[in-house]
Amino acid sequence: MALGIVSGLVTGGTPGGGVVLTAALAALGLAPQAVIATDAAISLVVGLVKVATFQALGELPLEAWVFALVIGLIAIPGVMTARWLSARMSVQLHTALLDAAILAGGAVLALRGFGWM
Repeated sequence: MALGIVSGLVTGGTPGGGVVLTAALAALGLAPQAVIATDAAISLVVGLVKVATFQALGELPLEAWVFALVIGLIAIPGVMTARWLSARMSVQLHTALLDAAILAGGAVLALRGFGWM
């Protein structure tokens, strides 16, 4: 439950905060494909709740719906490619790639926070 609360706060309050959830799932010892699948399932639920909330508040114009639909459809091949790749790599390589992505994402967020990017 604590992981969900922390993940929700970070993901909801920062751009690119989902990387924290991915790292936490990997740290729990999930296999690479399980990390990708669990992250996708959580992202789907969170996304649906966000859409429902913003729609209910009248803050989701038709253009945003169309844009979101296109982005969502484009993301599907990426997720399937990640699943295919993760099935063919070792847990150590998957962990190293996640670590590199987390460090790069953290560096970008920090640089933006300091106004250097």
